[in-house]
Amino acid sequence: RAPYYASKIATNLDYNFRLQGSLSARLSSCQARSTNLVAQLKNSMIPLLMGIACARASCRQPSLAFSIDFYL
Repeated sequence: RAPYYASKIATNLDYNFRLQGSLSARLSSCQARSTNLVAQLKNSMIPLLMGIACARASCRQPSLAFSIDFYL
């Protein structure tokens, strides 16, 4: 009986190690993708924020300036 259980334990450990490696690789991939998406989002926001800042600086209508400030 003991060899049977030893074999089962070894099989389970092997499976757990492989699963852990697979999950670790997936997590790394997800982290890399999320970092990339955040960088893309920041890069796309810069021109938008600069445009809003320019509009705010050149704006002569207080009501429009207020509405731009309100949404930021």
